[in-house]
Parts: sequence; structure tokens; C-alpha cells
Amino acid sequence: MTTLHMANIAIMVIMLSVAFYTDMLWCKIFNKLTMSCMALGIILNTADTGITGMLYSLGGVGLVILLYLCFAPSAGIGGGDAKLMMAVGALMGVKFVVAAMLFTAIIGGVLALVVMARHRIMLTTTRTMFTNLYLRTVLRSPVQIIDGGSGIKFRYSLAIALGSLLALAVKF
Repeated sequence: MTTLHMANIAIMVIMLSVAFYTDMLWCKIFNKLTMSCMALGIILNTADTGITGMLYSLGGVGLVILLYLCFAPSAGIGGGDAKLMMAVGALMGVKFVVAAMLFTAIIGGVLALVVMARHRIMLTTTRTMFTNLYLRTVLRSPVQIIDGGSGIKFRYSLAIALGSLLALAVKF
């Protein structure tokens, strides 16, 4: 493992910590953090392995853009969360970000269940989901995902941080 790769790991861990802190405190993941870490990831990977490193970083960013554009709006994932995962992709590359997104999705699902149980909305949320699914698929009625929402906000930065750190632990 090169010194620049270790720097990418350190930057990712610091970035995830700061993003989680700001998301919990102000409900915001700042562009200054995510964009600068994306740029650093591309620069460091390019310096480490040349054009291959640059493509490695850009591939990580591109994959996140593609998947989050397809799935994030319907899942209620915000732009700051998407940019945070893009920064992980820029720092760590395509293979890593695939594992990180998979772990993030699993952890995010578990955390969402915990939040619903804590707020005692599990039954109403499940009923609303199945009602919306029935309206959309059987009756072909236009239904927005937010219809019937409880208004409870779920900070996804924790799932991204835990999923990325788990991917890091599994990788090494």
C-alpha cells in the first residue's frame, strides 16, 4: 500500500466524521467538504498511478452518479448524501465504492427500521407503503413517494460512514 493510498484512507475517514457531525448538528453536508475531497481523491490517485488512478477515481464518481440518479430521488436520499458517496468513490475507486454502497444500503435499511420503531411508526409506514404500491401497480394511479410521509428526517450520513468503514474493514 502506497503512502498516497493511505492518505486517501485518512482523508475518507476524516471526511466521513466531519460529514456525520455537520449532518447531525445542522442537517447539512457541506459542498466545501465533499467537493474538495473529490478533487483530492482524483489528484492523489492520479499522482499515485497516473492516468489509471485518474480513471479509477472518475469511475468511482461516475458509478455513484449513475446509481444515485436512478435510485436516490425515489429513496429520499439528498444531494449532500450523494456528493458524500461520490467523494468516497473519488478517493477509493470503483471496486471500493460498489462494496461501500452495498453495505451502506444494508445499514441504511436497518437504521431506518430502528428509527421507525423508535418513533412508533412501523405499522403506519408499512401500511402506507403497501397502499402506495397497490395504487401504483394495480390501479395505475400516480402516487408520490412522499404521500403519507411522517415528516421524520433520517440522516443518511451515518449509514454512508458505517458502510464505507465496513467496506474498508472487509477490504483489508
